[in-house]
Amino acid sequence: MGGVTLFNSPRPNGSQTVYMRTSTADTNSVSVKSSGCKIAGGRPHNKNTSEAVFKLYNRTAAPAVGTDTIYLKMPGAAGQVADLQEIFSPTGIYLGTGCG
Repeated sequence: MGGVTLFNSPRPNGSQTVYMRTSTADTNSVSVKSSGCKIAGGRPHNKNTSEAVFKLYNRTAAPAVGTDTIYLKMPGAAGQVADLQEIFSPTGIYLGTGCG
């Protein structure tokens, strides 16, 4: 993926956390949040000239790619942008363990 932006549901005070990461030529995974979180949407986009895959894990730490169970896996064609809000519905999804 060329990059991803994830945002959680607004808190009672109206604020929300936004996470952005632009990928490089690596396959390193990251942990976005090490405790339960609700994801309201996001926009994974593939700036590459070949297909890439966006994966989301319900984990407290960075996932071990190829070992840990994938919560959501989305292929992304070259130049494609996805809207996770359309997939997660207006209420979002809750990851009880964490977001990796």
